[in-house]
Amino acid sequence: MTSAPAATRRTRTEPSNREVGRDVISEDARIPSSPHCMAKRRKSPRTILVTGGTGFVGRHIVHALHERGDRVRVLVRETSNRAPIEGLYDEAFVGDLSDPSSLEGMCDGVDAVIHSACAVAGTFDSGRSALEAFMAVNRDGTRNVANEVLKHDGLRLVHISSTAAMGAPQTPIVDETSPCNPKAPYQRSKRAAELELLKLHENQSLNVVMIRPCVIAGPGKDNSELRKLFGMVKKGVFPLIGPADQAQKPLIHIDDLIQALILATEKGDAGSIYLVNSGASHTLGDILRVSGELAGVRRRYVRVPLRIARLAATVFSLASKVAPDWNAPLTHARINLFIADRKIDIGKAKRELGYEPTRTDVLEILEGTYRYHAEQGHL
Repeated sequence: MTSAPAATRRTRTEPSNREVGRDVISEDARIPSSPHCMAKRRKSPRTILVTGGTGFVGRHIVHALHERGDRVRVLVRETSNRAPIEGLYDEAFVGDLSDPSSLEGMCDGVDAVIHSACAVAGTFDSGRSALEAFMAVNRDGTRNVANEVLKHDGLRLVHISSTAAMGAPQTPIVDETSPCNPKAPYQRSKRAAELELLKLHENQSLNVVMIRPCVIAGPGKDNSELRKLFGMVKKGVFPLIGPADQAQKPLIHIDDLIQALILATEKGDAGSIYLVNSGASHTLGDILRVSGELAGVRRRYVRVPLRIARLAATVFSLASKVAPDWNAPLTHARINLFIADRKIDIGKAKRELGYEPTRTDVLEILEGTYRYHAEQGHL
């Protein structure tokens, strides 16, 4: 980016027609308006900056803020497809997370920042190049956003992290005090971003709150983990390793994640991390059963003995030493995460943010996601 003034060069004001916006989001992004994610409408609108506003979570944030009557500024790249959120935001600020100079001025005049931009493609990639790519966006890009926030005393930054930052659970019940042991490049990059923000909070009083969701369900994400699960379940070939069907696997509906993010713009202690999910206990077996019901199939998976999976992971690990940039289809870290029983305590988010999940039943959480992928021809 060149050195033209941010207010005139990088920011573009959009017409804010709220009725037209609702139609656009329904047709282009197929994100239905839902009362579950809408907090009480504000009398005095705020201006909220959303990074990653054209992504899966970002689009839902923009939609919810728009419904509340807030003004929305989105950080977008020159190449971003804004069609799904057209009519739902008030300003577009053109910049790139990897270029700090392009972000100058993006926080001027805003009341809070929700940072949803993130590199997620190839979440389970294990090659050396994957780590570099994830770190460049998820760690370094997050630090660049935080440095802009720091130019405005007290400005609240809400960062969307992930339970991936914790790696496989190390304790029977996981909460915000549980140790983190990320292994895969994506996991390491999400934890590295958290550590950068915590350091800035400690050293420069960055007003940051971090939200850690688990697997997110909801319409609008074409290449989601759930799409892959649905596809394999429909064919009856989902690989069920060892006793994984008994392991608890928490979920969160996108509406509830948005609820937590909006609450965090005003509540929560600076420097804090909050875990959020549906608040209910779901096993992988429950998820596969409901997915099979939605797909209309009886055979949902193929059992793979744990010892066979471990043997395959060992072979792949040896191959990776010869070709460090190769992404092994199965690793021991991925197996550990797959079979781990993850029980998450969300009491802190309830107490300090006022978070209350509205989608707790597995069918209620997954049905809209399955319908979206079916309508899009993904299954």
